[in-house]
Amino acid sequence: MFEDGLYNIMKYVISDFYGIDNNGNQEYKMYYLGVFDPVPPPYCVFKRYERLHEMDLQSKNRQFNNKYLLEIYHNDSWALLKLQQNIRKLLESLVNTTIGGIYVQQLEVEDDYHDIPPAIIESKLRLFKGILDFTMYENPD
Repeated sequence: MFEDGLYNIMKYVISDFYGIDNNGNQEYKMYYLGVFDPVPPPYCVFKRYERLHEMDLQSKNRQFNNKYLLEIYHNDSWALLKLQQNIRKLLESLVNTTIGGIYVQQLEVEDDYHDIPPAIIESKLRLFKGILDFTMYENPD
């Protein structure tokens, strides 16, 4: 639910990931879990890698902690930095809002860095990689 809502918000706010597919149609290049065929940058891979819950004194789930990883790829390091800052600003603005039917009680960007990944032989592009690691706290009530 939250993933779909975040995808839709980013689709309308962060326009950098628009591209053209093989049929000439406009596509949004943000992918959930992974990308199997190399695509031209910029693009983004979105993953949830952990979901924990906290219980209250009555042994009821009162809060869920979800950890997400956004991997952003670009062939221009300065454009990647700007894009990463825009996404971080968007994520931090989602606190106390409802996204995809989930109330975001708190959202913390825990890690924000970039890296040069190994060369992708198939596309022969020099890519820069930005990482945003964030935790979203949701209240089920």
